[in-house]
Amino acid sequence: MADYPFSSGFPEASNVIETPGNPLKTALLVSACFFVAGVSYILLSSRIAALTAATIPELAFIEQIKGFLFIVCMTLLLFGVIYGLLLRIHRQHQRIMNFGNRLIAAERQATAAVFADSVAHDLGNMLMSLEYYTGELAETTGEEKAAALGQLTESHARLKSLVQRLTAAGGRPPGEAQKQYFNLVFALNDALRFAEKHRSVRSSKVELKAPGEWMFMGHLLLIYQMTINLVLNAADATGYKGHIRLRLLEKNGFAVIEVHDNGPGVPESRRNALLEPFYTTKKDGSGLGLLSVQACAHAHQGEVVIGDSDLGGACFAVCLKKTPPVVDDEAAEAY
Repeated sequence: MADYPFSSGFPEASNVIETPGNPLKTALLVSACFFVAGVSYILLSSRIAALTAATIPELAFIEQIKGFLFIVCMTLLLFGVIYGLLLRIHRQHQRIMNFGNRLIAAERQATAAVFADSVAHDLGNMLMSLEYYTGELAETTGEEKAAALGQLTESHARLKSLVQRLTAAGGRPPGEAQKQYFNLVFALNDALRFAEKHRSVRSSKVELKAPGEWMFMGHLLLIYQMTINLVLNAADATGYKGHIRLRLLEKNGFAVIEVHDNGPGVPESRRNALLEPFYTTKKDGSGLGLLSVQACAHAHQGEVVIGDSDLGGACFAVCLKKTPPVVDDEAAEAY
């Protein structure tokens, strides 16, 4: 097991991120301006002092005044330059943050398509079950009727849950989702079941290793999106017919969700770059695959760690800060 060092459409690019200038050119330009201003001030002030002062004490006094004015002028000039640069950096940071949120929202819409395919399949199964138990209910009495009614109630609850999840997956901007108290194991199992029905994962061997129950306070939809994203990436890395293992464990006060595969792995020299936006190793990739994974980790005060898997490939570990247990069982979400 690896060690974890805990510590809608897009706007035009020109409206989001300014084209960066050449740092060396900017530094040389600012330094040249300071040099010219300083030399000009010294030469001009010395000339005025020489023409004005009649005695040595008067010259010394003028030199003191000249030095004081030089410091004041240079301080104001430095303040203006530094403030301007910091203001530009701040605006760039805000634009990048806004752009990142838009990317996460767009990726969430794409993830909703995976939900839609899986939910449509489950809805078909549930409707067939409802039709069957409705017929059973019309023909039976007593205990059999009660059992059929119980199945109808369960199928109805399942249908309602599926519709709610599908609606939520596509319609809520990042950062607005409220935390819920839920069974993390059930959530991972559900997300894995959704992912298994995707064409990229159908031929893969997928397994989940986790305790029977783990109550957790967090962003359920972010965990769904993150899990499906990592499983799809693992399937792609293994050529859509490999071995994928999802494991949940506890380490240093964090809930760690590991996604293992038996693909080629990720070289250590490229692991940090892989977590950067727009970095990709695929010809047709956008470099946004791990954006939602990073967002999920940060929303839970955690981080993403890339390592080696005991299956022979890569291991993507998402560390989520654990939350204290909720005493009121009614607060827990029912699956």
